Amino acid sequence: MKKVSIEYCHIYPGGDNKKEIEEANIWMPRIIGMFKDCHIQKCIMFDDIHATRVIDEKFINSIIDQLKVKPDCIYLESEFIQEANEMVKKINPKERDFIRSDERVWLRENVEKFRTSTEFLLNWKNKDGKTEFSCPSLAATSYLTRLGLIKSDGVKTIYGDNLMIADHLLNVLSSYYVQVEDKAQSIVEATFKEALRKISWFFY
Repeated sequence: MKKVSIEYCHIYPGGDNKKEIEEANIWMPRIIGMFKDCHIQKCIMFDDIHATRVIDEKFINSIIDQLKVKPDCIYLESEFIQEANEMVKKINPKERDFIRSDERVWLRENVEKFRTSTEFLLNWKNKDGKTEFSCPSLAATSYLTRLGLIKSDGVKTIYGDNLMIADHLLNVLSSYYVQVEDKAQSIVEATFKEALRKISWFFY
């Protein structure tokens, strides 16, 4: 049976998550019906990196209570940081150029067909010398980790089951994230190009 990992609600603890929850309640019952013959893991990510409140059991339950389709697991975005370090090592330098400026590392994609290039931030060192990663970097890492292509210290969930290694991913997101996801796709293409066939997006 095909294993499908569906991430369907991106939560900012302390932020206004009303829209994300409303859309999840509209679309997820329909989406689930499309994968009746698959083994599904329904996932939610909490962006603890930018959180402005404590993520405790009360908060977790308050989110779950508002959802029509309950998650099988919830994980934190920070859980992918070690995997992100491994992901950067996998980027093929023949596919993308690394541009280093002070404490920042940018990735450049050259599109020969259109004779254009785009650059975006990959990671940087903070004032404590610790490496931090951009949103596209962490998004790409989470996809490659859920497919079992990147491994490090493991992703621990804060609710429900352990993270399932899937055959295919579906990410249900606001169109607000289109640009982030475009760059995340670029990173995936530069690491495990074949993985792009295993990742789908649904933007509302």
